[in-house]
Amino acid sequence: MSRIIDILRAIFISPEFAILLIIYAVMQYKPEWLTLVGTQFQTNNEIWKFLPTLPLLFTSLVFKYGKSIRVPLEKNKRLYEWNDYHRITDRVFVGIFISVFCSIGAISIWFLTENTSAINLGAIFIATVGISGFSAFTMYLASISIREVLDVTDDQL
Repeated sequence: MSRIIDILRAIFISPEFAILLIIYAVMQYKPEWLTLVGTQFQTNNEIWKFLPTLPLLFTSLVFKYGKSIRVPLEKNKRLYEWNDYHRITDRVFVGIFISVFCSIGAISIWFLTENTSAINLGAIFIATVGISGFSAFTMYLASISIREVLDVTDDQL
């Protein structure tokens, strides 16, 4: 049960969820900002056809950094023996899920451009790019932190 609570905490108490809440607030109080972005997709400018692929790029980075978090160097087998190792793997899987979900949302922009309002298109685009980008950034920071901690403990042994 505590593992489920920890996973829910990783989802709802996270920078990615804060970005989602900020975008919701912008939709409520400054919808013209998101409408401006959404209308760019509806005008069929060439650059806007390729920008939704950014979450796909960020998702590939999440997979790369997630692997380096879960599978550290051979000399660092102590990480696998750590009692809370499952918390690391759970958080990596949450990050992967979030990024894949954002990629699906970004791909949906191509299919929904004509049938969706400009504000929703803008919100989907900003949310998918912002959330997946921040997820990739936090995975990168986590991979660096784990390497630093494991290298420091190697030096102390």
